[in-house]
Amino acid sequence: MTSSEIYLLALLIIFSVPYLLWRLGRTDHYAPLVVVQIVTGIVLGPGLVGDWFPRYYEFVFNPQVVQMLNAVALWAVMLFVFLAGIELDLRNAWRERRDSAAMLVVLLDLQHAELDERVSHVPRHDDRLIVLRWHRSHRPTLGG
Repeated sequence: MTSSEIYLLALLIIFSVPYLLWRLGRTDHYAPLVVVQIVTGIVLGPGLVGDWFPRYYEFVFNPQVVQMLNAVALWAVMLFVFLAGIELDLRNAWRERRDSAAMLVVLLDLQHAELDERVSHVPRHDDRLIVLRWHRSHRPTLGG
């Protein structure tokens, strides 16, 4: 099988197994579909099914297929954030500007922490390290 066919098989498994469990197991009365999808994703992942059936996992979720799935997942997250941005009420965000600014500072600080961790392996002679040191020392803060 080609990687495109295996990719389609992986998509079929990812979308159909949780839905079938949800409908045929009649779990819709006590668990929404999204909960069944999350649990099924954990079960189908490398931790459980990957340990129990390593040949199946290596065949269906090989590195090429995982790369294609990650591309689709990244696109889906971007679409979700776009739709959430459309729903944003700017008047309310302005009314709650102190809370919005506090959240912005927290998110920027988390982004800097992730960036700090990513560049911890950068050689000392690299010019980017000097910029990052200056950038870390000038983090935005909330006044008063």
